[in-house]
Amino acid sequence: MAIDATLTRVDKNRIFLLVEKSGIDPTEFRWDVEESQEAGAGYGSVSYQSSRLTHIPTGFYFKFGGMLVICSPGETRKVEAKIHGNDLIFKLGECREWLGRVKAESEIPDLWANIGRTRTFLDAASSASDNRFFSPAERGQIAVQLAELKQNLIEGQDFEVEQAALIEERFDYLKQSSERLGKKDWLNVALGAFVSLIIDLALDPEKSRHLLTLAGSLFHWVSTGSSLLN
Repeated sequence: MAIDATLTRVDKNRIFLLVEKSGIDPTEFRWDVEESQEAGAGYGSVSYQSSRLTHIPTGFYFKFGGMLVICSPGETRKVEAKIHGNDLIFKLGECREWLGRVKAESEIPDLWANIGRTRTFLDAASSASDNRFFSPAERGQIAVQLAELKQNLIEGQDFEVEQAALIEERFDYLKQSSERLGKKDWLNVALGAFVSLIIDLALDPEKSRHLLTLAGSLFHWVSTGSSLLN
């Protein structure tokens, strides 16, 4: 028969407060009870009923086992287990650290998924064969489209001073680089700049997708060798 190692209501309430302090919405979590075999130092295999807290959007979890705390993601691995010695302070501390990792994982954009859904710009950068320099008129066109893209990026966002400065720096760099790079080279530099902005600004997936989609639409003419000026 499995040993009941589930948490008390008092302990669950302590963890609720940890979740609130982490900045994650408590409604995103679910409690379950699961039975599993554990093997700790000096013990054989023992069956326990344990409380498991799952972050529903990501599937990450923290299990309060009879001898172990088991969590995903761990500090260095996707899944990690530690002997808790029935120390409540240790359990709560590990849970607090886990919540920090869950928050970081859930907030960082999935760049592979975003790029997979926004092939326009990626295809433009990879298929461009014309590496001639931009004409003065084309450089002016790029400046106008960069301004439009920047405005779209900052619209409705409350960026910090450092983030706003970073945005200005990246867009100024792209404008200046259009004066010295060929078209194919500039497209690849632009793709790298926009992806790095997504990471540095920690944009949400929808905003990331929209940024790359709009960039692909605005600068498609560069890869095709056509011009909106013609």
